[in-house]
Amino acid sequence: MPLIRKNFNVDGKLKKATLYICGLGHFELSLNGKKVSDHFLDPGWTKYDKQALYVPFDVTSQLLSGKNTIGVMLGNGFYYIPRDKRYRKLTGAFGYPKMICRLMLEYDNGKVENVVSDGSWKTAPSPVTFSSIYGGEDYNANFEQSGWNTNNFDDLKWRNVVKVDGIPELSAQMAEPLKIMQVLKPRSKKQLANGAWIYDLGQNFSGIPQISLLGKKGILCALSPPNW
Repeated sequence: MPLIRKNFNVDGKLKKATLYICGLGHFELSLNGKKVSDHFLDPGWTKYDKQALYVPFDVTSQLLSGKNTIGVMLGNGFYYIPRDKRYRKLTGAFGYPKMICRLMLEYDNGKVENVVSDGSWKTAPSPVTFSSIYGGEDYNANFEQSGWNTNNFDDLKWRNVVKVDGIPELSAQMAEPLKIMQVLKPRSKKQLANGAWIYDLGQNFSGIPQISLLGKKGILCALSPPNW
């Protein structure tokens, strides 16, 4: 999955800053190293060959005087479902992950500036080396780049993005966003004879595992769902 970043300057006192973004299949947006909003899995799903949704954010309070950095990580979602040995039932592709973005800066003196997604943005691979909305994902921490979405990061070795055609129609996302509403902690755990661990969270649910690991570099960790 790609990481995308852009440095820009705020030259003066801001009245308002609004960022409009569509990242397909899904995006996670940050400004100066901090996630923007508590939305999850934006934007909503559509018939991507006909329409896609953009999401507006008021980011006035997150911008600094002087240098700032936009960071975006893209995910496949339903936009691109790869055919892989772990999942073959529903596959399909409208294209590879892509993004369109506009940051409108409105200054107190009436001046308006726009930072748009063009060929000057930089990109590099993220630690997510495989992603499927049904088949899970692979994460390789060797590819982590600390501070990639901050002002002090050196992106000299990053490549310029490739400009591509977009979706025929862009519409504002009107539905309420998905959010993380609850965190469940394991009630019990047990280790099987083969060394695997089973964690009981007390109920059936659709969710995302959050784990912390401590070990030597190079050790592989596999997280497997039960066979329903």
